[in-house]
Formats: sequence, structure tokens, C-alpha cells
Amino acid sequence: MTLDVSESPVCNQPTNPCAFEEISPSDRDLYEVPDGLYVGIGGALSVIGEGEGDEHVVTFQNVPSGTFLRIRVRRVTPASTCSNIIALYS
Repeated sequence: MTLDVSESPVCNQPTNPCAFEEISPSDRDLYEVPDGLYVGIGGALSVIGEGEGDEHVVTFQNVPSGTFLRIRVRRVTPASTCSNIIALYS
């Protein structure tokens, strides 16, 4: 599944996080599922959502730099072209 979020105002609202962690795309799950992600340098963001199987990869296309995404993911896959990704925890 591919979604274009370049024009979505909902995706640019911060999640009021209390903790942060810089993450890199990987074939491994995150240690903890974040409440959202901040994308420092935009591009395509490929993720596997919380509770989803490895085959259920969703790619958000055209994520602008400086975007907050209120999504709960267990993995940011290596297919992502975004960088400077920060996990946000409440």
C-alpha cells in the first residue's frame, strides 16, 4: 500500500512527546512502539504497523521534511528514503 502525505495537514501535528529516540531504517523491530515519528529529511517512509505481520509494509510517499506522523509502528524498513527519523514516546 502506498500513501501520499505531502498535502495532509493532519500529519504535521506534534504528538506532545515526553521521550525521543533517533532511529534508522532496519530489518529489526523497534525496542518499543512509538506514539509517532518525526521525519527530519523527507522522502518515502516504509513501515510495518503495530500488530501487523512482516508482509504488511505500508509506504508513505512524499513525506515532507519536518513532518510529524501520528502512527504507531513496530519497524521502519530499509526501503525508506527518509532520514533523521525520531521516534516520539509519551
